[in-house]
Amino acid sequence: MELSFFTSFCHGGNLRALVQQRDLLGRVSILCGKHISSASTLQGSILSNIPQLQPTIIADAGRAKQLNDVSYRGLLGCFHLDSVPLHYSTDHDDTASTTVLSRDAQFVDKITVKGTMYTTNRKVHRDSLVQFYRIPGEDCKSGQIEDIFLHTHAGPDGGPLTEYFLVVRPFRPLSPAQAKHDPYLKFPLLDIHLCHEELLPELVIRATNLVSHIACCLYKGNLPEGNIQVVLSLCRVSSNAMDLYSFRSQRRRNEY
Repeated sequence: MELSFFTSFCHGGNLRALVQQRDLLGRVSILCGKHISSASTLQGSILSNIPQLQPTIIADAGRAKQLNDVSYRGLLGCFHLDSVPLHYSTDHDDTASTTVLSRDAQFVDKITVKGTMYTTNRKVHRDSLVQFYRIPGEDCKSGQIEDIFLHTHAGPDGGPLTEYFLVVRPFRPLSPAQAKHDPYLKFPLLDIHLCHEELLPELVIRATNLVSHIACCLYKGNLPEGNIQVVLSLCRVSSNAMDLYSFRSQRRRNEY
């Protein structure tokens, strides 16, 4: 964790010193403007050479187990958030005309998504700390993975669909009054923020909604009301991360 922070801040410090030398930032911006305006396509540019990583998922064989009530309700809620909501009835409602959602699942301790391994908190604590979102376009949350499971259900076309899901507990965010004192909000590109160490109730998300690992350490500042921690995103370059950043940047511009 300390090495992650140290490396990231050193990169930022070195980059700041570099762009302040001989008006480098102004020269580079002019060069980029000429390159983009003169090119009919971006083929061959650094940006277009970034591989479009697909959400490939790898996991070991799981252990058969039934979802508890909290995870079961969370899975139902996850389906209701889809762009085309999948409506299921619970196994307590025998009179419903919709499909009954099964509690049967295969639980695993670790999963690899886009080449990055994530684990439950019981397996390896540091690998369970993650950044994620519930629906595309929303602000990312930070939290801890409690369980990972494979579930088969009826898909939008009515056929069987098997997906990996995660039970996560988000960290409690700062109140609006506290957030005004978060020193990192001035630097959105660093993707660092403050939050409480306290964990909120469980949510169920798709494994494909994972963004990255995070690194956390205790914040020693002047914010009252509980233990506050610094959360640093360890997000790698991916098409998903680029889409999220583009969406947020556009929304910030619209707000101004």
